Amino acid sequence: MIIMYDSVELSTIPRTAAAVAGYVGGFWPTFKYLRPRWPHARLLSIAVQPDQDAGALDVEKGDAQPAEVPAWVRRQHRRGEARPILYAALSQMPVVLHELERAGVSRKSYRLWSAHWTGTPHFCDSSCDPEFHDRAGATQFTNRALGRNLDASAVMGDWWFPRDS
Repeated sequence: MIIMYDSVELSTIPRTAAAVAGYVGGFWPTFKYLRPRWPHARLLSIAVQPDQDAGALDVEKGDAQPAEVPAWVRRQHRRGEARPILYAALSQMPVVLHELERAGVSRKSYRLWSAHWTGTPHFCDSSCDPEFHDRAGATQFTNRALGRNLDASAVMGDWWFPRDS
């Protein structure tokens, strides 16, 4: 398991972080600043709107909506992302999965990153919510890591591609 951090305040992320995520757009575009600060970390880019390209799409109120996910996934495939990542709160994951299934997007063609703030690193599955009939390869388990305004996610070691996305 790897712990991945993300924050709109980059100074809160530990300099020794093994994995860091950042936004490509929105109010806090942080991704472009990650490589110089964390040269040895695994990096993940996050889109907050469906017209942005990134390794992951943030699906929540004010950002991308579940109905927009299938088209975004297909566009990421066309640009070379074999299995783009979808981030959503655990309670929203069944809705996101339903939209993908309805649109005929294969489950093997994307990865899931859930948000379930238990304070304990874990990977969401049906034991977290009976409506979630899947398993997330990453789960954001807190928004107050290390006592800071800092998100932390447990990430399966084999969840990553060989390259940063």
